[in-house]
Parts: sequence; structure tokens; C-alpha cells
Amino acid sequence: MVSFARLPLMLLLVVLIATLTSIGADSDFSVSSTSTESVDSSTEHVSYVRQWTLTSTNTHNNGNDNDDDDSDDDSSDDGDDKIDSIKLQLPGRVFISYTSNLPSGVLGYVNVSGDSQSVVESVKVNSNDDDEELEVKYTSSSSSTGYLLTEIFLATSNIVDDVEIESTAEVVIEDGVVIASNTNKELQIKASDSSIVYVSSSAMSLQDLKLELSDSATLQLTTDSITIREDGQFKAHSKSSITVLTSCSGSMTSQLQLAAIRIEEKEDSGGQIHARTVQRRDRLRSE
Repeated sequence: MVSFARLPLMLLLVVLIATLTSIGADSDFSVSSTSTESVDSSTEHVSYVRQWTLTSTNTHNNGNDNDDDDSDDDSSDDGDDKIDSIKLQLPGRVFISYTSNLPSGVLGYVNVSGDSQSVVESVKVNSNDDDEELEVKYTSSSSSTGYLLTEIFLATSNIVDDVEIESTAEVVIEDGVVIASNTNKELQIKASDSSIVYVSSSAMSLQDLKLELSDSATLQLTTDSITIREDGQFKAHSKSSITVLTSCSGSMTSQLQLAAIRIEEKEDSGGQIHARTVQRRDRLRSE
């Protein structure tokens, strides 16, 4: 039995694992899920829960919670079971975080909770055969309504280099998720629809950084510093906006090296891009 506790709404949610039932796939990781569970929870809007387990199809990289991609050597990219790309197509609130000490062979979990069984069961989790991508989407075509919380836990830190969000969700990508220190790698984040995206990261040193938003999506990237070796592109189309915040503490000087970054705003739209340095303030987080 495996359980997770999370307090995104300052209340406790415990997800109980039932017998696994396979639902996919033929790629570098497989996806299996529990059946939807009815729970008697004091947590508001949590009446039904479901969990997916993301499992390695090989064993050579099991138990390694430090991504080889953090070095400047890309030779480890091929053949390693990993989840380095995430695509989201669902409403509600989404948290993505790194979690250490998961069981051997487990690359991550996806936990979904809500107050409606039909809403929870409308979430589908798949692995993309071609590019080690985790896909989480909402498939219901009915008029079902309710609250939806999705939590993605990854076993490897600083592994994700591609995020695509096509939804109305509020998405929080916590520190330790996206690739941060590899001058041979590109980080790309795309968001559309009315999604609201918050990304936190330690100091970033990358080959390329590409942020692209459309429709009325918004993105805030908070990091200690950004250094781009080759190319950076910030694109805000339509009514979207991008905000980049670097932080400093005490007498330390933060860096925001934008010299190599092309900032593009569509002329016939109100796209906005902001970059500034702010004083770091310690944030409290309940675990």
C-alpha cells in the first residue's frame, strides 16, 4: 500500500492504493491505475479519488533520483526511462512536484480527486510512445460539473524540459521539476486557452529557453537567476502575458541575462512580457 498526503488547500488528502488495473502503454514507461475510490474525507470537495502509477519498462535507471541531464553531457538521454515531457489538457488545479524515495521502478504518480465521480473518471493518463511524454487530459463531452484537483509526483528531479498546457487549469510547477542546469539542453513551456501557470526553479543555466503563450494564458517564472548560452524566446500572443521574476537575498546580486532573449509581442494584440528582480521572501509551505 502506498499513500500520499498533500495540503494544496490546507487540508489533508490521503489517497489509498487499490489493486492496479493496466490502461496503457508501449513506451519508455507504462501507466496503470486504481479504480475510482469513494472516500469519507473531511477535505472539502474530496469525495472521489483515483491514482495512476507511472512505471519504468526497464531497470537500468531505477532508483536514480538525480537526472543525468543536469550535467552537460547528453549521452545519457537515449535509453533511460524517464518522463521529461508533460502535456496537460484538463481543467481545475494541477500541482507538479518532485518526490524522493519512491519505490524502485516507479517514475511517478498522478493523483486525481474531486467531488464528482464522473468528473474524476473523465481524467485520462497516457504515455506517448514517441517522446517520453506524460499526457493528462479531460475527456468528458458531457455537461458534468464539479471540483477537480490533479497532482503529479515525479521520481527524478530537474528532468522535465518540455511542458505544454492547453486548458483552463491553474498549474503550479514546483522547484525541482523542470531542467535547470544543463547548457546543452532546451527548456520549452507553452500555454494556451485561459491557463494560469506558475513555475519555480533554482538558478537556471540553459542552452535555450523558450516560453510561448497564446489566447489569454498567463505564466510567471520565478528563479534565482537565468543564464542562456545560445537562444531564448519569449512570445506572448493575443491577450496572454509572461512575467519573469529573479530574486535576491541579502547582498547577493541576482542575474537576469536577457541579452540573448528575443522578446516578441504580436503587433495586433495586447500580449505582455515583464522581467524584473524582486527581494526574496521566505515562503511557508505545509507538508
